[in-house]
Amino acid sequence: MSKFILDLRGDNAETMDSGGAPVPGWYAVRLEDVYQDNQAEDTTVLEFLIVEGAFTNRKLFYRFAGPDSAADDAKLKIIINRIKMLASRMGIISETDADKEVEIDFVTAVGWEGVVQFEERQYTGDDGALRTTRSIGYSAVYPAGHKDLAKKQLPAKLKRFAPAADAASSVTEKKPRGRKPPAAREPAAAGVGAGGANGTHGDIPLDDI
Repeated sequence: MSKFILDLRGDNAETMDSGGAPVPGWYAVRLEDVYQDNQAEDTTVLEFLIVEGAFTNRKLFYRFAGPDSAADDAKLKIIINRIKMLASRMGIISETDADKEVEIDFVTAVGWEGVVQFEERQYTGDDGALRTTRSIGYSAVYPAGHKDLAKKQLPAKLKRFAPAADAASSVTEKKPRGRKPPAAREPAAAGVGAGGANGTHGDIPLDDI
């Protein structure tokens, strides 16, 4: 068979050329599963499902190491900070948990929805060769309304995830028409002049540690 009917609405040159694999960009996602990586000890995998757009139902993965894998105190601090960041953004911990010892279980966040930025980056392999990979950015997991999204270039279809003030700025608002002040009168004139005028309105390297 040489003829096919395809629905290309929502596609562009990049998505058509990708073979179905998600391309770098912003995606609305839902956390579908959490599990341990069977190829890397003490590594947790967050499995996200893309919920809209040309790559709906495709999966993105975020891997991060646990404290037991830290080689030194500096790396331990980075690992703990990452875990706290993710747990906070997914609603597992909040300000009320400050100054307490808490247990964090990412399984409890399954069903969480937000946006992620899928990025392409380069890294040096163990053999010294420069390689390219794609992954969710180190801190690029955000709930709706997160303050940092105000500084991000979200596509128009995902502007609803931006903080309220930033989202509102992307909508053209109608403003009441202003009125020009009355024209100066000649001593003998009785007319009033009036007119309307339209209102015018850095991140830590992405390598898993």
